[in-house]
Amino acid sequence: MSKKTVVLGVSGGIAVYKACDLARKLTRAGHKVNVIMTKEATKFVAPLTFAALTNNKVLVDLFAEEGGDISHIQVVQNADVFCIVPATANIVAKMACGIADDILSTCLLANVAPVLIAVATNTAMLQNPATQHNMETLKKRGAQFIVGECGVLACGANGEGRLAKTEDIFAKIQQMLGSISKKEEPMQMALDMAMPTAGKSLAKVEKSVGSATVYNQNYGAASYGKTVRFTQTQIDDQIEAYKKQISALQELQATSIAGLLDGKKDFSEKTILVTCGGTSEPIDSVRVITNHSSGKMGMALVKALLMRGAKVILIAGHISVDIPESENIEVVSATTTQAMFEATQSNLQKVDGCMMAAAPSDYKVQNQTD
Repeated sequence: MSKKTVVLGVSGGIAVYKACDLARKLTRAGHKVNVIMTKEATKFVAPLTFAALTNNKVLVDLFAEEGGDISHIQVVQNADVFCIVPATANIVAKMACGIADDILSTCLLANVAPVLIAVATNTAMLQNPATQHNMETLKKRGAQFIVGECGVLACGANGEGRLAKTEDIFAKIQQMLGSISKKEEPMQMALDMAMPTAGKSLAKVEKSVGSATVYNQNYGAASYGKTVRFTQTQIDDQIEAYKKQISALQELQATSIAGLLDGKKDFSEKTILVTCGGTSEPIDSVRVITNHSSGKMGMALVKALLMRGAKVILIAGHISVDIPESENIEVVSATTTQAMFEATQSNLQKVDGCMMAAAPSDYKVQNQTD
C-alpha cells in the first residue's frame, strides 16, 4: 500500500489525550501524520508528544512560519484525509461558518481533502440547536461524523458527547482512504490466527490415526457434551476437512485481502452471521467450565465484513474485545454452547453466509447443581 498522508486536527478538550493513541495507530499503519493543534489543545497535551509519536513537526502557531513556504498550506494540500479529533462544538461552529482565526480553522478552510469529524463535547452543547444545525450544514458539504456511545463525561454528566473509540476512528479513516494497512488489517489478522489453528488441528488428527484417540467434543447437535470415538473413516474425513479448510483460507487470503486493499464494497448486499468468543458450562451456581477465548479473531472478521459493506449478525459468547459501533451490526448474546447453537440455528434463514469463529466449551456437566 502506498503511504497516505493524514492531517490530524486537534482542538481543545479533555479527550485530546486519546488523539495521541490515534496518531500512534496511524503512524504504525504506515501513514504520514501531520498534526495541527489549537493553542487550547496544547494545554492538555504538549506538541512534543505528537511530534514524538509521528516523527513530524506539529503546527500550532499560524505566524511561526520558517522560510519562504507557507507550511500550513502545504500540509493541507498534501492531505489525503483531514480528521479533527477531538472536535469541540467551537471548531464545528467555525467550520460551518467559514471562520479562520487560528491555524486549525485556517487549514480547514483551505482544505479540499475528505473530512472526518470526531465530536467530543458536553451533552447540552452537542444537543443545542446551533450545534445540530452546524453539523447538518457540514454533512451537506460532504463532511463525515463519527460519534461515541453515551456515557459519563468529564463534566460528570451522563449522555451523548463522548469521543468515539480510537480504534473505530482509525477504522473509519482507513475506510475513507480506500485502503487498509497490511500490518493492522483485520481480515489479515484473522487469517494469521486461523491458519496456525487449522494446521495444528490437522497435525493432531493425523497423529491420532494410528492410536484411535478418543475425543470429547460437539460432534453434531445430537452428540452435544458426549464422548465420541472416531472410526477410521471419520478420522480420514476429518483430515480431508481440515485440508479443505486450509485451502479455503489460503484462497480467502488471496482474494479478500486484495478486495480490502482496494476498498471494495462487494458485501453491501449481504448479511453474514459470525460466531465469536468462548462459552461457559455451569457446574453449579459458582463454578463453570470454559476457555480463554478472547473473541479477537471473530471480531476481526466482523470489522472486515463491515468495511466490505456487509450487515453482520454477531452471535457473541464471552469476549474481551470491544464490539464495533455500527448500525449494520446486530448482536445476540449466547454464553453457553447450547444457547449459541440455538441462536445460530434461529438466524440461519436470515443470512447469506456464516463465519464460525467461536470457541464453544468442549464439555458440559450432566447434572448441574445449584
